[in-house]
Amino acid sequence: MLLDGTYVDGRIVVVGERGIVLISDDDGETWRQTPTGTRATLTGVHFSDRLTGWVVGHDTIILHTYDGGDSWKRVYFDPDDQRPLFDVWFADASHGIVVGAYGLFMTTRDGGASWDVGELIPEPWPDLETIAEAEDDPDEFDFEDDQYYDFHLNHIAAAENGDLYIAAEAGNFFRSGDGGETWYSMPTVYNGSFFNTLPLDGSDLLLMGMRGNLFASSNGGEAYTQIETPVTVLLNDGAVTEDGTILIGGMAGALLVSTDGGRSFTLFQQRNRKAISTLIPVPAGIVVVGEAGVHRLSLSELEAGGAS
Repeated sequence: MLLDGTYVDGRIVVVGERGIVLISDDDGETWRQTPTGTRATLTGVHFSDRLTGWVVGHDTIILHTYDGGDSWKRVYFDPDDQRPLFDVWFADASHGIVVGAYGLFMTTRDGGASWDVGELIPEPWPDLETIAEAEDDPDEFDFEDDQYYDFHLNHIAAAENGDLYIAAEAGNFFRSGDGGETWYSMPTVYNGSFFNTLPLDGSDLLLMGMRGNLFASSNGGEAYTQIETPVTVLLNDGAVTEDGTILIGGMAGALLVSTDGGRSFTLFQQRNRKAISTLIPVPAGIVVVGEAGVHRLSLSELEAGGAS
């Protein structure tokens, strides 16, 4: 099972179970495996440039590469914690955030040489009326020191406007406008888990959940519209191709395609019915990653409705 992947400067890096890291330098036509020194399941990968990247996974493991993934160094490992890591994001080569199970929230300022380990402690999102009432009492919304969220933090994403989003368990969705220093718990209309966020233009975004639940927001998660989908499976990931087509991938080989900016979706069912974990846009196509390994779909195949 392959679980996550990224594309940077012509190189694709994909990670998955048993410590597997795969690399392609020809947009997914051929692949090679690189040694990682671990058998732990790897769940998330992020590169700040073509050479500098990080991978996270089970056993609270973090791996770092300086050579584009050809070799990896373990920079954090704590199997006794028993909280797997799910995703990783870096603003640059130094400042990064890692999220995981039961609210696990880790940050680094030195490229992963050292880590601050804690839990996500968000502020409640105040509406405009409440903000006006609280102008003279800025501490009104502070949580108690011992209050924190212990929900799974499933995915972290960055929007073009600089905002950061975390999709989490039990309908929780968090937003930061200051690079991850302060987080707000955004209002939601859904009690199931969110598994991924797809930032679009500006403050537009899509939130993916269980049983085909898909929500759109035009203001960074302050309000939502539910999008009807033709499936009732868990939705894992989303991507936008170079021609603006929006894709959502999920369990049972579900591949949802939108050509109208996300207002409606058509199902292109993968015939192998294998779970899709991640969708990676590449020139003139998309690399589908998941239970069936990796394979590439061209834009012409998507337009024709053909999914293998």
